Amino acid sequence: GAILTASADANSIFTRWSGDCSETGTASCSVHYEWGYSSVYAVFGYAGPTVTAFRLPETSNGLTIAITTFTATDNVGATGYMVTESSTKPAASDLGWITTAPTSYTFATSGAKTLYAWAKDSDGNVSTSLSATVIIDITAPRVTVFSLPTTSISLTVAITTFTATDNVGVTGYMITDTLIAPAASATGWSASVSASYTFDYDGSKTLYAWVKDGVENVSPGKSASVNVLPIAEPLNNWHWRNPLPQGNYLSGITYGNNTFVAVGSSGTI
Repeated sequence: GAILTASADANSIFTRWSGDCSETGTASCSVHYEWGYSSVYAVFGYAGPTVTAFRLPETSNGLTIAITTFTATDNVGATGYMVTESSTKPAASDLGWITTAPTSYTFATSGAKTLYAWAKDSDGNVSTSLSATVIIDITAPRVTVFSLPTTSISLTVAITTFTATDNVGVTGYMITDTLIAPAASATGWSASVSASYTFDYDGSKTLYAWVKDGVENVSPGKSASVNVLPIAEPLNNWHWRNPLPQGNYLSGITYGNNTFVAVGSSGTI
């Protein structure tokens, strides 16, 4: 007796044995004979087209995602392409085949998704699939609390509270003095909450807090206001009345909240 092994090349696939073989459906055949000879044939079929590359972006903030790569080879040429969410091989007669590789796919819901790429040839041979995954997050983060002190005697104002939430995780924080939402790619995003904000001049001010997530969803802004009081000029910038006072015992003078404050036993300003 003898054991025969069938080996297919890159473009073929073993289908069955024919002749005096006691095995079916495997690539190994046991042949038993008492005398003479036995005829055994290994039958091969064409393996069909091959999907050579299929890639998706790692994340997306929309239900429609780009297919970054989809290529296939065939001994004559691939005539059909298909992308599915199921790992079940589609029939060659399926209505979903198109003649060129798709460049995008639209999901119905968000979450972790897997797509399967298929190709077919003119003889109806359908390839095995290549798969790729993408995480879709269409939920924007949200600023939950943003507050400032009611007043400030400094142009640099402390941020009292800045908290946010997201279904996956907040990756960036920003504070602006404009209601226009910043782009996710804008400069100025920080991985942590800023402790303060510095204005250019005093007055009634409004700030807006923003956050973004890992797939570049940007939250709506949340506002808070502060009254930055006028900043007193240094003493050497003040104009004393004429004639200059004599015997002045003042040790300090300042101005804030529309009030003059003088420190000392006596003096004239």
